[in-house]
Amino acid sequence: MARVSFIPPPGAAAFWEHPDDVEALEVWADTLLERGDVRGEFIHLSLLSAPNLAQQARTRTLRGRSTALVGPAKPYLGAFSLGAKGLVTQASCSGRKLIDGFAHLAALNPRLALRVLSLRGEAQLAAVAALPLRAFRTLHLDGLRLGDAKLKVLAPALEGVANLSLSNNALSGDALSALRPYAGRLEALALGTSYSQNALGRSIVDAWAEALLDIEAFGALRVVSFHNHQAPPSSRQLERLRALPNLRRILLSLPITDPDELERLKGAATGPG
Repeated sequence: MARVSFIPPPGAAAFWEHPDDVEALEVWADTLLERGDVRGEFIHLSLLSAPNLAQQARTRTLRGRSTALVGPAKPYLGAFSLGAKGLVTQASCSGRKLIDGFAHLAALNPRLALRVLSLRGEAQLAAVAALPLRAFRTLHLDGLRLGDAKLKVLAPALEGVANLSLSNNALSGDALSALRPYAGRLEALALGTSYSQNALGRSIVDAWAEALLDIEAFGALRVVSFHNHQAPPSSRQLERLRALPNLRRILLSLPITDPDELERLKGAATGPG
């Protein structure tokens, strides 16, 4: 299947290159306004440091019509949330909607956190694997019945994703080897057992931890999350993981779903917890 590419929306190239640049975001908002897209107005209002009463009222009105604030992505979205800059920060969709609406979903925000709710059949898996999933800074692929073979198919498309959650999938330690060639920019990884794996206890999380000790492949990791209904990794494996050069936190709990909280943990000055 041919690989799909992604081009930032008109007027937004500079913002996609520098997502912290407020002026670049304002340029994109101006472009949206010129095209009659209400998102441009909402972004400008959201960026005001001291809005007056009329501006506050207008912001509330627009927020009340939130489906208009996702633009052409509306038909492809499930749940979503709006952030402080007037952009969609978190969203969910099915695998089918991801395939059909990829360009629109990817154009929501260069730092979008996307949760894929379903992935059905080999053809759908192959179609998702043909997408440049790095367009989503954070990608949740939890509970999708991904086994080792399916992760191997998806792995090349995950190159460039900064934050990845693979919890509640039946993945072995060997499965992570499929990620090694594509994990150079991976900063946060969450792993958790499927219900069928619960009885494996510590052995499975120790196998994951062992795979992540490949510093050349996973050396960019800052946050690792393990959760298992039976046991955490062994103390020996935890100590070895803490030696990874950029690691800031080891979380023995459910994955962090709030992108802002995850970024805070990745930048924490203190050592791994």
